[in-house]
Amino acid sequence: MAARLFLSTSQALAAETLVEAPKELHYPPIHIQVTESKLGPEMSKDKEELVKNSQILEDILHGSGAVYDDPELEKAIQGLVPVDQMGDEARGFYFRVYILKDPNLNAVTTPSGSIYVNSGLLAVLDNFDQLRAVMAHESHHAIGQDMVYEYKNSKDKIGFFKVFNILAAPAVAYAIGESDNSTGKVIANSYTGASVLMSISFQLSLYGYSRGRENDADVYAMEMLEKNHKDVYEVKRLFQKFDDEKQKYSKEIFQTHLFLDHETARQRMDRVEKFAKEHGHPQDPGAPPLDMNYYELTRDVRIVNARLNLRIGRVQHALDDLNRLETVFPKDARVKNGLGEAYAKLAEDRKPLQSELSGKEWKKIKHEKEEDQRVRWAAEAMTYFQNAAALDPSYPDPYRGEALLKETLKENQKAVELFQKYLELAPQAKDHRYVRAKLERLKGLIKKERDKQAEKKGDK
Repeated sequence: MAARLFLSTSQALAAETLVEAPKELHYPPIHIQVTESKLGPEMSKDKEELVKNSQILEDILHGSGAVYDDPELEKAIQGLVPVDQMGDEARGFYFRVYILKDPNLNAVTTPSGSIYVNSGLLAVLDNFDQLRAVMAHESHHAIGQDMVYEYKNSKDKIGFFKVFNILAAPAVAYAIGESDNSTGKVIANSYTGASVLMSISFQLSLYGYSRGRENDADVYAMEMLEKNHKDVYEVKRLFQKFDDEKQKYSKEIFQTHLFLDHETARQRMDRVEKFAKEHGHPQDPGAPPLDMNYYELTRDVRIVNARLNLRIGRVQHALDDLNRLETVFPKDARVKNGLGEAYAKLAEDRKPLQSELSGKEWKKIKHEKEEDQRVRWAAEAMTYFQNAAALDPSYPDPYRGEALLKETLKENQKAVELFQKYLELAPQAKDHRYVRAKLERLKGLIKKERDKQAEKKGDK
Protein backbone atom coordinates (compact mmCIF):
# COMPACT_ATOMS: atom_id res chain seq x y z
CA MET A 1 0.00 0.00 0.00
CA ALA A 2 1.01 3.63 -0.21
CA ALA A 3 3.95 4.83 1.83
CA ARG A 4 3.59 6.51 5.20
CA LEU A 5 5.29 9.81 5.92
CA PHE A 6 7.45 10.04 9.04
CA LEU A 7 8.03 13.45 10.57
CA SER A 8 10.33 13.88 13.58
CA THR A 9 10.09 16.80 16.01
CA SER A 10 13.07 18.56 14.46
CA GLN A 11 11.73 18.02 10.94
CA ALA A 12 8.35 19.36 11.93
CA LEU A 13 9.88 22.44 13.54
CA ALA A 14 12.01 23.06 10.47
CA ALA A 15 8.96 22.72 8.24
CA GLU A 16 6.78 25.00 10.33
CA THR A 17 7.26 27.99 8.05
CA LEU A 18 6.42 26.07 4.89
CA VAL A 19 2.66 26.03 5.39
CA GLU A 20 0.52 28.95 6.46
CA ALA A 21 -3.07 28.80 7.60
CA PRO A 22 -5.43 30.23 4.98
CA LYS A 23 -6.50 33.84 5.47
CA GLU A 24 -10.16 32.93 5.44
CA LEU A 25 -11.72 29.90 7.09
CA HIS A 26 -13.65 27.95 4.49
CA TYR A 27 -15.03 25.67 7.18
CA PRO A 28 -16.18 28.03 9.98
CA PRO A 29 -15.51 26.68 13.49
CA ILE A 30 -18.48 25.38 15.39
CA HIS A 31 -19.22 27.10 18.68
CA ILE A 32 -21.12 25.03 21.20
CA GLN A 33 -22.68 27.40 23.72
CA VAL A 34 -22.40 25.12 26.75
CA THR A 35 -18.89 23.68 26.41
CA GLU A 36 -17.46 26.78 24.73
CA SER A 37 -17.99 28.76 27.92
CA LYS A 38 -16.13 26.11 29.94
CA LEU A 39 -12.91 26.18 27.92
CA GLY A 40 -11.39 29.25 29.54
CA PRO A 41 -8.82 31.61 27.95
CA GLU A 42 -5.93 29.14 27.62
CA MET A 43 -7.97 26.32 26.12
CA SER A 44 -9.86 28.74 23.89
CA LYS A 45 -6.48 29.71 22.46
CA ASP A 46 -5.64 26.03 21.98
CA LYS A 47 -8.88 25.54 20.11
CA GLU A 48 -8.15 28.53 17.89
CA GLU A 49 -4.77 27.02 17.00
CA LEU A 50 -6.34 23.65 16.29
CA VAL A 51 -9.02 25.15 14.08
CA LYS A 52 -6.56 27.19 12.03
CA ASN A 53 -4.37 24.18 11.40
CA SER A 54 -7.28 21.89 10.63
CA GLN A 55 -8.24 24.33 7.88
CA ILE A 56 -5.02 23.45 6.07
CA LEU A 57 -5.84 19.77 6.30
CA GLU A 58 -9.40 20.27 5.11
CA ASP A 59 -8.22 22.44 2.22
CA ILE A 60 -5.81 19.70 1.19
CA LEU A 61 -8.53 17.06 1.28
CA HIS A 62 -11.08 19.14 -0.61
CA GLY A 63 -8.54 20.44 -3.12
CA SER A 64 -7.03 17.05 -3.86
CA GLY A 65 -10.12 15.25 -5.08
CA ALA A 66 -10.03 13.04 -2.00
CA VAL A 67 -13.52 14.10 -0.90
CA TYR A 68 -16.31 12.14 -2.55
CA ASP A 69 -19.14 14.35 -3.76
CA ASP A 70 -22.61 12.95 -3.12
CA PRO A 71 -24.98 15.59 -1.67
CA GLU A 72 -27.85 13.12 -1.29
CA LEU A 73 -25.78 10.68 0.75
CA GLU A 74 -24.23 13.49 2.81
CA LYS A 75 -27.71 14.80 3.63
CA ALA A 76 -28.88 11.31 4.64
CA ILE A 77 -25.88 10.88 6.96
CA GLN A 78 -26.32 14.31 8.51
CA GLY A 79 -29.97 13.54 9.27
CA LEU A 80 -29.07 10.46 11.31
CA VAL A 81 -28.31 12.45 14.48
CA PRO A 82 -30.80 15.34 14.83
CA VAL A 83 -29.28 18.14 16.89
CA ASP A 84 -32.58 18.70 18.72
CA GLN A 85 -32.19 15.25 20.29
CA MET A 86 -28.73 15.88 21.69
CA GLY A 87 -29.82 17.65 24.85
CA ASP A 88 -28.88 20.97 26.43
CA GLU A 89 -25.16 20.33 26.15
CA ALA A 90 -25.45 20.62 22.37
CA ARG A 91 -27.04 24.10 22.29
CA GLY A 92 -25.71 25.98 19.27
CA PHE A 93 -24.18 22.82 17.80
CA TYR A 94 -24.35 21.66 14.20
CA PHE A 95 -21.99 19.57 12.14
CA ARG A 96 -20.93 19.16 8.53
CA VAL A 97 -20.54 15.75 6.91
CA TYR A 98 -18.10 14.82 4.16
CA ILE A 99 -17.22 11.45 2.62
CA LEU A 100 -13.54 10.68 2.21
CA LYS A 101 -12.16 8.35 -0.47
CA ASP A 102 -10.25 6.28 2.04
CA PRO A 103 -10.71 2.50 2.37
CA ASN A 104 -9.83 2.27 6.07
CA LEU A 105 -12.64 1.65 8.55
CA ASN A 106 -12.80 5.04 10.16
CA ALA A 107 -14.55 8.35 10.68
CA VAL A 108 -12.91 11.45 12.14
CA THR A 109 -14.04 14.75 13.63
CA THR A 110 -11.97 17.87 12.96
CA PRO A 111 -11.49 20.71 15.48
CA SER A 112 -13.71 22.95 13.36
CA GLY A 113 -16.60 20.50 13.54
CA SER A 114 -16.48 18.67 10.22
CA ILE A 115 -17.04 14.92 10.32
CA TYR A 116 -15.35 12.86 7.61
CA VAL A 117 -16.73 9.37 7.04
CA ASN A 118 -14.42 7.05 5.11
CA SER A 119 -15.66 5.17 2.07
CA GLY A 120 -14.15 2.04 3.62
CA LEU A 121 -16.45 2.33 6.61
CA LEU A 122 -19.52 2.88 4.45
CA ALA A 123 -18.56 -0.21 2.45
CA VAL A 124 -18.70 -2.62 5.39
CA LEU A 125 -21.75 -1.33 7.24
CA ASP A 126 -25.12 -3.00 6.74
CA ASN A 127 -27.55 -0.19 7.42
CA PHE A 128 -28.17 3.38 8.46
CA ASP A 129 -28.58 2.42 12.13
CA GLN A 130 -24.96 1.25 12.31
CA LEU A 131 -23.95 4.50 10.65
CA ARG A 132 -26.20 6.37 13.10
CA ALA A 133 -24.09 4.90 15.92
CA VAL A 134 -20.88 6.07 14.24
CA MET A 135 -22.26 9.59 13.75
CA ALA A 136 -23.46 9.80 17.35
CA HIS A 137 -20.00 8.69 18.52
CA GLU A 138 -18.28 11.35 16.40
CA SER A 139 -20.71 14.15 17.24
CA HIS A 140 -20.19 13.42 20.94
CA HIS A 141 -16.48 14.14 20.49
CA ALA A 142 -17.36 17.46 18.88
CA ILE A 143 -19.94 18.45 21.50
CA GLY A 144 -17.54 17.68 24.32
CA GLN A 145 -14.69 19.55 22.58
CA ASP A 146 -12.67 16.37 23.20
CA MET A 147 -9.96 17.27 20.72
CA VAL A 148 -9.19 20.51 22.59
CA TYR A 149 -8.69 18.63 25.87
CA GLU A 150 -6.58 15.93 24.22
CA TYR A 151 -4.57 18.58 22.40
CA LYS A 152 -3.68 20.22 25.70
CA ASN A 153 -2.56 16.87 27.10
CA SER A 154 -0.53 15.96 24.03
CA LYS A 155 1.19 19.03 22.64
CA ASP A 156 3.93 19.18 25.29
CA LYS A 157 4.70 15.46 25.31
CA ILE A 158 7.93 14.66 23.50
CA GLY A 159 6.84 11.06 23.13
CA PHE A 160 3.92 12.23 21.03
CA PHE A 161 6.34 12.95 18.20
CA LYS A 162 8.61 9.93 18.55
CA VAL A 163 6.80 7.91 15.95
CA PHE A 164 4.73 10.53 14.21
CA ASN A 165 3.24 9.02 11.10
CA ILE A 166 0.37 10.10 8.93
CA LEU A 167 -1.02 8.27 6.01
CA ALA A 168 -1.01 10.80 3.19
CA ALA A 169 -2.46 8.04 1.03
CA PRO A 170 -4.78 6.32 0.24
CA ALA A 171 -6.67 9.59 -0.04
CA VAL A 172 -3.67 11.13 -1.76
CA ALA A 173 -3.04 7.98 -3.79
CA TYR A 174 -6.54 8.23 -5.13
CA ALA A 175 -6.07 11.88 -6.00
CA ILE A 176 -2.85 11.05 -7.84
CA GLY A 177 -4.63 8.33 -9.77
CA GLU A 178 -7.53 10.57 -10.70
CA SER A 179 -5.42 13.58 -11.65
CA ASP A 180 -1.85 14.15 -12.80
CA ASN A 181 1.41 13.39 -11.05
CA SER A 182 2.16 17.01 -10.19
CA THR A 183 -1.12 17.31 -8.27
CA GLY A 184 -0.19 14.30 -6.17
CA LYS A 185 3.24 15.79 -5.39
CA VAL A 186 1.66 19.06 -4.28
CA ILE A 187 -0.66 17.20 -1.92
CA ALA A 188 2.14 15.08 -0.47
CA ASN A 189 4.38 18.14 -0.03
CA SER A 190 1.58 19.92 1.79
CA TYR A 191 1.45 17.07 4.29
CA THR A 192 5.19 16.85 4.84
CA GLY A 193 5.46 20.62 5.13
CA ALA A 194 2.91 20.78 7.91
CA SER A 195 3.54 22.74 11.08
CA VAL A 196 3.89 21.11 14.48
CA LEU A 197 0.43 22.29 15.49
CA MET A 198 -1.07 20.96 12.30
CA SER A 199 0.69 17.66 12.88
CA ILE A 200 -0.81 17.35 16.33
CA SER A 201 -4.29 18.27 15.17
CA PHE A 202 -4.22 15.70 12.38
CA GLN A 203 -2.75 12.95 14.51
CA LEU A 204 -5.47 13.53 17.09
CA SER A 205 -8.16 13.39 14.44
CA LEU A 206 -6.76 10.07 13.20
CA TYR A 207 -5.71 8.33 16.37
CA GLY A 208 -8.53 9.46 18.55
CA TYR A 209 -8.92 10.23 22.21
CA SER A 210 -8.34 8.74 25.63
CA ARG A 211 -10.08 5.49 26.43
CA GLY A 212 -12.44 7.26 28.83
CA ARG A 213 -13.61 9.71 26.16
CA GLU A 214 -14.03 6.91 23.65
CA ASN A 215 -16.11 4.86 26.09
CA ASP A 216 -18.30 7.89 26.81
CA ALA A 217 -18.84 8.33 23.06
CA ASP A 218 -19.79 4.64 22.74
CA VAL A 219 -22.41 5.00 25.47
CA TYR A 220 -23.74 8.15 23.81
CA ALA A 221 -24.13 6.21 20.55
CA MET A 222 -26.23 3.58 22.32
CA GLU A 223 -28.32 6.25 24.01
CA MET A 224 -29.01 7.91 20.64
CA LEU A 225 -30.15 4.59 19.14
CA GLU A 226 -32.37 4.00 22.16
CA LYS A 227 -33.84 7.51 21.90
CA ASN A 228 -34.69 6.88 18.25
CA HIS A 229 -36.27 3.49 19.08
CA LYS A 230 -33.53 1.65 17.20
CA ASP A 231 -31.86 -1.65 18.05
CA VAL A 232 -28.93 -0.91 20.40
CA TYR A 233 -27.36 -4.22 19.34
CA GLU A 234 -26.44 -2.51 16.07
CA VAL A 235 -23.55 -1.02 18.08
CA LYS A 236 -22.43 -4.55 18.93
CA ARG A 237 -22.64 -5.54 15.26
CA LEU A 238 -20.54 -2.51 14.42
CA PHE A 239 -17.83 -3.60 16.85
CA GLN A 240 -18.06 -7.13 15.46
CA LYS A 241 -17.10 -5.74 12.07
CA PHE A 242 -14.03 -4.10 13.58
CA ASP A 243 -13.07 -7.39 15.19
CA ASP A 244 -13.60 -9.28 11.92
CA GLU A 245 -11.31 -6.80 10.17
CA LYS A 246 -8.62 -7.30 12.79
CA GLN A 247 -8.86 -11.10 12.64
CA LYS A 248 -8.86 -11.38 8.86
CA TYR A 249 -6.29 -8.80 7.90
CA SER A 250 -2.69 -8.15 8.74
CA LYS A 251 -1.83 -6.04 11.78
CA GLU A 252 0.43 -4.08 9.44
CA ILE A 253 -2.64 -2.50 7.86
CA PHE A 254 -3.23 1.06 8.96
CA GLN A 255 -5.83 1.23 11.70
CA THR A 256 -7.21 4.52 12.89
CA HIS A 257 -9.01 5.75 15.96
CA LEU A 258 -11.97 3.41 15.73
CA PHE A 259 -9.39 0.77 16.72
CA LEU A 260 -6.51 2.41 18.54
CA ASP A 261 -6.35 3.28 22.26
CA HIS A 262 -9.81 1.83 22.82
CA GLU A 263 -10.90 -1.25 24.60
CA THR A 264 -10.82 -4.25 22.29
CA ALA A 265 -13.79 -4.77 20.02
CA ARG A 266 -14.81 -7.77 22.10
CA GLN A 267 -14.71 -5.72 25.32
CA ARG A 268 -16.84 -3.08 23.67
CA MET A 269 -19.34 -5.74 22.54
CA ASP A 270 -19.59 -6.90 26.15
CA ARG A 271 -20.32 -3.32 27.19
CA VAL A 272 -23.20 -3.20 24.72
CA GLU A 273 -24.64 -6.36 26.28
CA LYS A 274 -24.30 -4.78 29.73
CA PHE A 275 -25.97 -1.55 28.57
CA ALA A 276 -28.83 -3.47 26.96
CA LYS A 277 -29.44 -5.51 30.12
CA GLU A 278 -29.34 -2.46 32.40
CA HIS A 279 -31.80 -0.62 30.16
CA GLY A 280 -34.25 -3.47 29.92
CA HIS A 281 -33.70 -4.41 26.29
CA PRO A 282 -34.46 -7.99 25.24
CA GLN A 283 -31.68 -10.29 24.07
CA ASP A 284 -30.08 -9.64 20.69
CA PRO A 285 -32.88 -10.23 18.17
CA GLY A 286 -30.41 -11.03 15.40
CA ALA A 287 -29.53 -9.13 12.26
CA PRO A 288 -32.41 -7.08 10.81
CA PRO A 289 -33.64 -7.39 7.21
CA LEU A 290 -31.51 -5.91 4.44
CA ASP A 291 -31.59 -2.09 4.39
CA MET A 292 -32.04 -1.56 0.65
CA ASN A 293 -32.18 2.22 1.03
CA TYR A 294 -28.73 2.18 2.61
CA TYR A 295 -27.33 -0.07 -0.12
CA GLU A 296 -28.87 2.04 -2.89
CA LEU A 297 -27.47 5.28 -1.51
CA THR A 298 -24.00 3.84 -0.87
CA ARG A 299 -23.72 1.68 -4.00
CA ASP A 300 -21.63 4.14 -6.03
CA VAL A 301 -19.22 5.06 -3.24
CA ARG A 302 -18.74 1.34 -2.48
CA ILE A 303 -17.68 0.78 -6.09
CA VAL A 304 -15.26 3.71 -5.80
CA ASN A 305 -13.92 2.19 -2.58
CA ALA A 306 -13.35 -1.18 -4.25
CA ARG A 307 -11.46 0.54 -7.08
CA LEU A 308 -9.30 2.32 -4.52
CA ASN A 309 -8.54 -0.92 -2.70
CA LEU A 310 -7.48 -2.47 -6.02
CA ARG A 311 -5.30 0.53 -6.81
CA ILE A 312 -3.36 0.29 -3.55
CA GLY A 313 -3.00 -3.49 -3.76
CA ARG A 314 -5.62 -4.59 -1.23
CA VAL A 315 -7.20 -7.14 -3.53
CA GLN A 316 -8.98 -9.19 -0.87
CA HIS A 317 -10.52 -6.03 0.58
CA ALA A 318 -11.80 -5.18 -2.90
CA LEU A 319 -13.24 -8.68 -3.30
CA ASP A 320 -15.02 -8.34 0.05
CA ASP A 321 -16.44 -4.95 -1.02
CA LEU A 322 -17.63 -6.29 -4.36
CA ASN A 323 -18.98 -9.63 -3.14
CA ARG A 324 -21.25 -7.77 -0.69
CA LEU A 325 -22.48 -5.61 -3.57
CA GLU A 326 -22.96 -8.52 -5.97
CA THR A 327 -25.29 -10.20 -3.49
CA VAL A 328 -27.56 -7.15 -3.51
CA PHE A 329 -27.01 -5.93 -7.08
CA PRO A 330 -26.38 -9.04 -9.21
CA LYS A 331 -27.03 -7.15 -12.47
CA ASP A 332 -24.69 -4.20 -11.93
CA ALA A 333 -22.07 -4.40 -14.70
CA ARG A 334 -19.64 -2.23 -12.72
CA VAL A 335 -19.64 -4.73 -9.86
CA LYS A 336 -19.02 -7.66 -12.23
CA ASN A 337 -16.21 -5.74 -13.91
CA GLY A 338 -14.62 -4.93 -10.55
CA LEU A 339 -14.67 -8.60 -9.60
CA GLY A 340 -13.04 -9.38 -12.95
CA GLU A 341 -10.27 -6.87 -12.25
CA ALA A 342 -9.72 -8.29 -8.77
CA TYR A 343 -9.38 -11.89 -9.96
CA ALA A 344 -7.18 -10.77 -12.85
CA LYS A 345 -4.81 -9.16 -10.34
CA LEU A 346 -4.72 -12.35 -8.30
CA ALA A 347 -4.01 -14.36 -11.45
CA GLU A 348 -0.99 -12.12 -12.09
CA ASP A 349 0.47 -12.53 -8.61
CA ARG A 350 -0.94 -13.82 -5.32
CA LYS A 351 1.98 -12.56 -3.18
CA PRO A 352 0.34 -9.23 -2.22
CA LEU A 353 -2.23 -11.28 -0.30
CA GLN A 354 0.51 -12.37 2.08
CA SER A 355 1.03 -8.83 3.35
CA GLU A 356 -2.68 -7.99 3.26
CA LEU A 357 -4.03 -11.01 5.14
CA SER A 358 -3.38 -12.25 8.65
CA GLY A 359 -1.12 -15.28 8.98
CA LYS A 360 -4.10 -17.55 9.57
CA GLU A 361 -5.91 -16.35 6.44
CA TRP A 362 -2.76 -16.51 4.30
CA LYS A 363 -2.29 -20.18 5.20
CA LYS A 364 -5.70 -20.90 3.66
CA ILE A 365 -4.48 -19.39 0.40
CA LYS A 366 -0.97 -20.76 0.13
CA HIS A 367 -1.84 -24.42 0.70
CA GLU A 368 -3.14 -24.62 -2.89
CA LYS A 369 -0.66 -24.84 -5.77
CA GLU A 370 -0.01 -21.39 -7.17
CA GLU A 371 -0.40 -22.47 -10.80
CA ASP A 372 -3.78 -24.09 -10.10
CA GLN A 373 -4.92 -20.89 -8.42
CA ARG A 374 -3.65 -18.77 -11.30
CA VAL A 375 -5.62 -20.77 -13.86
CA ARG A 376 -8.77 -20.72 -11.73
CA TRP A 377 -8.56 -17.00 -10.98
CA ALA A 378 -7.94 -16.16 -14.64
CA ALA A 379 -11.02 -18.17 -15.61
CA GLU A 380 -13.11 -16.36 -12.98
CA ALA A 381 -11.85 -13.00 -14.20
CA MET A 382 -12.77 -13.89 -17.79
CA THR A 383 -16.27 -14.95 -16.75
CA TYR A 384 -16.86 -11.75 -14.80
CA PHE A 385 -15.65 -9.54 -17.67
CA GLN A 386 -17.91 -11.34 -20.13
CA ASN A 387 -20.88 -11.12 -17.75
CA ALA A 388 -20.29 -7.39 -17.30
CA ALA A 389 -20.19 -6.84 -21.07
CA ALA A 390 -23.37 -8.87 -21.50
CA LEU A 391 -25.16 -6.83 -18.84
CA ASP A 392 -24.10 -3.52 -20.40
CA PRO A 393 -22.60 -3.80 -23.92
CA SER A 394 -21.91 -0.03 -23.94
CA TYR A 395 -19.70 -0.21 -20.83
CA PRO A 396 -16.07 -0.10 -22.08
CA ASP A 397 -14.07 -1.35 -19.08
CA PRO A 398 -14.88 -5.10 -19.36
CA TYR A 399 -13.53 -5.17 -22.92
CA ARG A 400 -10.25 -3.70 -21.73
CA GLY A 401 -10.03 -6.17 -18.85
CA GLU A 402 -10.72 -9.18 -21.03
CA ALA A 403 -8.28 -7.89 -23.66
CA LEU A 404 -5.47 -7.77 -21.11
CA LEU A 405 -6.24 -11.34 -20.10
CA LYS A 406 -6.32 -12.52 -23.71
CA GLU A 407 -2.97 -10.85 -24.28
CA THR A 408 -1.53 -12.75 -21.32
CA LEU A 409 -2.88 -16.00 -22.79
CA LYS A 410 -1.24 -15.15 -26.18
CA GLU A 411 -4.66 -14.94 -27.85
CA ASN A 412 -3.46 -11.90 -29.73
CA GLN A 413 -6.15 -11.57 -32.39
CA LYS A 414 -8.94 -11.70 -29.81
CA ALA A 415 -7.04 -9.19 -27.65
CA VAL A 416 -6.84 -6.79 -30.63
CA GLU A 417 -10.58 -7.04 -31.25
CA LEU A 418 -11.36 -6.35 -27.59
CA PHE A 419 -8.94 -3.41 -27.33
CA GLN A 420 -10.47 -1.92 -30.47
CA LYS A 421 -13.95 -2.31 -29.00
CA TYR A 422 -12.76 -0.58 -25.84
CA LEU A 423 -11.39 2.41 -27.77
CA GLU A 424 -14.54 2.57 -29.86
CA LEU A 425 -16.65 2.87 -26.69
CA ALA A 426 -14.20 5.12 -24.82
CA PRO A 427 -12.43 7.32 -27.41
CA GLN A 428 -11.39 9.83 -24.70
CA ALA A 429 -10.09 7.24 -22.23
CA LYS A 430 -7.16 8.37 -20.08
CA ASP A 431 -5.19 5.29 -21.12
CA HIS A 432 -5.86 5.85 -24.83
CA ARG A 433 -2.16 6.10 -25.75
CA TYR A 434 -1.30 3.06 -23.64
CA VAL A 435 -3.95 0.94 -25.36
CA ARG A 436 -2.92 2.23 -28.80
CA ALA A 437 0.65 1.17 -28.11
CA LYS A 438 -0.54 -2.29 -27.08
CA LEU A 439 -2.58 -2.56 -30.27
CA GLU A 440 0.42 -1.70 -32.44
CA ARG A 441 2.55 -4.23 -30.61
CA LEU A 442 -0.07 -6.98 -30.90
CA LYS A 443 -0.67 -6.28 -34.58
CA GLY A 444 3.06 -6.52 -35.12
CA LEU A 445 3.16 -9.90 -33.38
CA ILE A 446 0.22 -11.15 -35.45
CA LYS A 447 1.87 -10.03 -38.70
CA LYS A 448 5.14 -11.63 -37.66
CA GLU A 449 3.36 -14.91 -36.93
CA ARG A 450 1.52 -14.81 -40.27
CA ASP A 451 4.73 -14.12 -42.14
CA LYS A 452 6.34 -17.02 -40.36
CA GLN A 453 3.47 -19.34 -41.31
CA ALA A 454 3.57 -18.15 -44.92
CA GLU A 455 7.31 -18.77 -45.05
CA LYS A 456 6.80 -22.33 -43.79
CA LYS A 457 4.19 -22.99 -46.50
CA GLY A 458 6.57 -21.59 -49.14
CA ASP A 459 9.34 -23.92 -48.03
CA LYS A 460 7.00 -26.87 -48.49
